[in-house]
Amino acid sequence: MKISHTQHPASIDELFRTARDRHQPLSVTIELTQGCNLACAHCYNFDRTSSSNGVSAYDKDRPTLSPERVDQLLSEIRRAGGLFVSFTGGEVTLAPHLERHIRRARELSLNVRLKTNGTRFSNDQARKLFAAGARDLDVSLYGAKPETHDRFTARPGSHQRTLNGIVAARDAGFQVSVSIILHRGNYTELPEMIQWCREQNVRFETSTEITERYDGSEGADHLRLREEDLRQLVRGPAGSRFLGNVNTTGDVQCACARTNAGISHTGIVLPCIGAPWPAGDVTQQSFDEIWSSSVVFQQIRALKFEDFKSCVTCEVRSHCPRSSGTVLANTGEFTGCDPWLKMEARVLKEESNKKSEAVVEA
Repeated sequence: MKISHTQHPASIDELFRTARDRHQPLSVTIELTQGCNLACAHCYNFDRTSSSNGVSAYDKDRPTLSPERVDQLLSEIRRAGGLFVSFTGGEVTLAPHLERHIRRARELSLNVRLKTNGTRFSNDQARKLFAAGARDLDVSLYGAKPETHDRFTARPGSHQRTLNGIVAARDAGFQVSVSIILHRGNYTELPEMIQWCREQNVRFETSTEITERYDGSEGADHLRLREEDLRQLVRGPAGSRFLGNVNTTGDVQCACARTNAGISHTGIVLPCIGAPWPAGDVTQQSFDEIWSSSVVFQQIRALKFEDFKSCVTCEVRSHCPRSSGTVLANTGEFTGCDPWLKMEARVLKEESNKKSEAVVEA
């Protein structure tokens, strides 16, 4: 039995719990292009700061899906039980048939989210995509200062264009969520970025997640926060956002292949767009067939807690922001341990305990 739009679980959390138990692909991300107008230092596709146009090994020598196949794919996602579709890139607004795909998704009653850098969202573009049926927008922000953001994207002026795009999308009616990606060069600017988002009345979320590149080129792990950076961050004015988030269930599995899936621009199906583990090919099978019969997906769904051997005895598991896709990209093991994430979990646990002890003493 699949959950439909006519059913009303008590909360979005209940919706995803029920879908997870039933292995229903509630949320699917489709990569429409790998073309981009920025060259962000942390890009997981390939090193955009170099002259090479690398691609993920599974996309090599394969053409981008035709617009007709993408439209058909949306029908297959809906048939499998999908309710939410995210279009991403590269930079999604560079996809030549984006508006067409949004309209097709809405015809199928799929909720549409766009993931973008925001630089191409003029007032006219925002109104046009909103009119097509997109309602949610994720925009990445890499600094409070123009020089910080522009250095990271390697494009002068991109900071102001991103801020303008956020405002244009908000004014057009989009529910905008600003994704603040924290790295060594910008974490001290977090309070200013949060303040700007609040002043603009847009939602925001923070992430320290930076992964290796899918094309095998040298990654961006040198941008990840060091231990001293993390401690400074959580002791700072925005530190409460990172402390107190305790995993009380002991569950270490994410939504990969359970409620989430990703599809590359050439049609390779992944457990999610952030987990580079090919599970099928929509140029050979329909998405719903892959979702129900993929050996990779079945393998992931069969995993038990004890299969995550590094997690079973881990003393900081309760504070670990573990994502199997991130661990896979950084270590090559879906059930493995990313040493950097373990360090982050240790810092969060230690700093949380210190804060609790200080409150008790006071």
